[in-house]
Amino acid sequence: MATAANSRAAGEAGRENDKRPRILAAAQEVFAEQGFDAARMDEVARRARVGKGTLYNYYESKEDLLIHAVIASMEEVRDRIATGVDPSPDEPMRSVEEVLRMLIVDTLPGLTRRSHSLYHQASGVIARDPEARRRLFEASQAFYREREADFEGLIEAGASAGQFRSDVDPAEMSLLLLALFDGLLRRASFDEPRVDPSRAFGAVLQLLRGGLSQGPGLAEGGTR
Repeated sequence: MATAANSRAAGEAGRENDKRPRILAAAQEVFAEQGFDAARMDEVARRARVGKGTLYNYYESKEDLLIHAVIASMEEVRDRIATGVDPSPDEPMRSVEEVLRMLIVDTLPGLTRRSHSLYHQASGVIARDPEARRRLFEASQAFYREREADFEGLIEAGASAGQFRSDVDPAEMSLLLLALFDGLLRRASFDEPRVDPSRAFGAVLQLLRGGLSQGPGLAEGGTR
């Protein structure tokens, strides 16, 4: 009897824990498709397969839900990198390239429309809600500082191993790499045909290898 009761309790806990990601995924879809003003909490609840009252058990308002949906989109990128990339200080260039590939080739296409739309909508909310602005800025700062720390550690390891130039500032190079990703994301949000993720990744690699590697820069076509 105890085993059956424990199993039922575990199942209920699992369903309860599953509600939050379902709600956030549904909210991202609805906000991206309909915009913040037109989006209805009823539609979010329907897509998330929960009651409307359940939404308010997790989020105080539609504004609160939007901010959490934006933060969740950043966490998705973070988790994708964590599970899809295995950076190694022993192979710093390969590791840096893997993180960039994950960001530009694997992640950029899915982020282009949805995430930029969510950020644009959130800008209206945070303009009138200081607490929402604080939460979103803190989450964004944490996301970018984590990515910068990843790159910095690999660049420092490469310099220590003599594989990278010692006169490169790891912090500034990390900032530049993420700024390139941000720029591609913004450009693709309003001019998607112009941004080919694979070609953009190749161009970033040329800049990266020429800027980090010991010895002469890359010749045309990426060969030495």
